[in-house]
Amino acid sequence: MIACKPVFCLFSVTLLITTLGCKKPQQLTSEQAFASTACSSLTEYFPAPNSGTGELFFGSDQVEWERNYLQHMREPPLYACGSQLDTQPQYRFLWDRSLSQPIAIRLHVHPDGRGTLFIRELANGGLIPPPRPGEVAQTWDQWLALKTDKHVDLSLDQTRRVTQLFQVVFQHPFDPRAIGMSTDGSDWIFESRVEGRYRLRDFRNVPPQSARTLGLLLVQELGGIPLQPSVIY
Repeated sequence: MIACKPVFCLFSVTLLITTLGCKKPQQLTSEQAFASTACSSLTEYFPAPNSGTGELFFGSDQVEWERNYLQHMREPPLYACGSQLDTQPQYRFLWDRSLSQPIAIRLHVHPDGRGTLFIRELANGGLIPPPRPGEVAQTWDQWLALKTDKHVDLSLDQTRRVTQLFQVVFQHPFDPRAIGMSTDGSDWIFESRVEGRYRLRDFRNVPPQSARTLGLLLVQELGGIPLQPSVIY
């Protein structure tokens, strides 16, 4: 073993420490860079109000409303743990328009990076209208029957594009104290479930451009649901 001079050894140790100290800190992945919450051990569709990581505009009342839609669409809860959804990333856009049919588009990402879109649209939305004279009142199952139920396979590039757009939407600031009242309009609701972490954004009436771009991409271009301009709100 070759001995070194004290001065040279001191210089070498100092250089090593400096080099190690100058390494850049590990960068967070895009999935880690925005607020999320752990999935729930209960079979819940959405976090409780005031969760701090995103919530529905109208709070607990809307939780029940959107859950009713998703259950009639045969859509699973992304917020709940302990299902087959734990293994692969899931993303969903729920478009709840007050005067139009609710639409849900869910992306399942396969292990090879490709994806499958599950496209569900209900025949009606909102409250069940009262029956006409001589008619029997409709049930929720009749009113919220499935109008569209199909799936579309996506390429690797298409899947990557959609997940990247979801990440942009989730990076949009969440304001737990929305200003003003809203009695009509639409909700553009975005969810994800990746590695046991859940994310939610609900944009009421006027979504940011990133949310609008992603929503219409999923519904019109990839989902193949024709829309008139009057129902895009």
